[in-house]
Amino acid sequence: MATGLTLLFSSFTKANDPLGMTIMLQDYLMVAGIHTGYASVPVTACVILLTFAEAAIGISLLIGACRRRTAWLLLLFMVPMLIVTAVNAATDAVPECGCFGSAIHLTNTESFLKNIVLTLAAVWLFIRHDSMYRLGGRHLRAMVANVVVVSAVILALWSWRNLPPVDFTPYKTGTDILSAMMGEYDVVNGQSVEIKAPTILDFGLTDEEGNDRTDEILMAEKPVTLITIPSAQAADTGNADRLNALWDEARDKGEAFYIVMAEGKEAAEYFKDCTGLGCPALYASLEMLQTIVRANPGIVRITAGQITEKSAVSNL
Repeated sequence: MATGLTLLFSSFTKANDPLGMTIMLQDYLMVAGIHTGYASVPVTACVILLTFAEAAIGISLLIGACRRRTAWLLLLFMVPMLIVTAVNAATDAVPECGCFGSAIHLTNTESFLKNIVLTLAAVWLFIRHDSMYRLGGRHLRAMVANVVVVSAVILALWSWRNLPPVDFTPYKTGTDILSAMMGEYDVVNGQSVEIKAPTILDFGLTDEEGNDRTDEILMAEKPVTLITIPSAQAADTGNADRLNALWDEARDKGEAFYIVMAEGKEAAEYFKDCTGLGCPALYASLEMLQTIVRANPGIVRITAGQITEKSAVSNL
């Protein structure tokens, strides 16, 4: 049962944030010498397929559907995962395994140990598959399995088109960015002691001249709108009219409005040409833009240092 629940949880955390998982999978592919474009659709399709596989095996284990076949599939699924995590634990080629998306962070060693336990469970179930619990009749098992698997895939597709329904990133709506960057401290025996480490380490904005604009953005009393663009070439520019309407609205209210690029000035000019925007550009790290909102482009509104709104431009 624990193995099935683990796979189901893993499946739904991936379904909740397929773009985040796509980015993690691309890190593995880069180590293997395979380079893909930002948020590659084929890689995302692999993530959704992985979500489907984990959901199907997980629910089948829980309800005892097709016990012999499920035991085979579990073993075939776990052995490659064990090998990948073993290599990664030995080399630290990819900083984080991404087994549970952004919901639970495991070190590479912890991920490897987890997969050892799951693989041993897979071997035991392969040998003793007849002893697995079985729910009701065949039709009931089929109905339960189909509902769970279809739900996972629909969630993955919806989250890919929109935003994760549950935001596990440090940039969730309501976050005070400055406080998250500083962490929390208390005075113990006359000394300042960290009681909570900073959760945001990569928030920083510069202008075209390289001037740091981070404090200015975080201290602004009026809302600041950031259009985040991890990749100009891969960005969805189909809502240019709505973006320009947002920019006009911000100017009418005297509010700051920027596009934020991970690339250089040429990429900013390219995006402006595609959308007709004439707003100023700021620059940030790719890691920050990939994390702050799972969209390309995304919209982030910050008021007095607090994230007050996040959305995908594709939803406008």
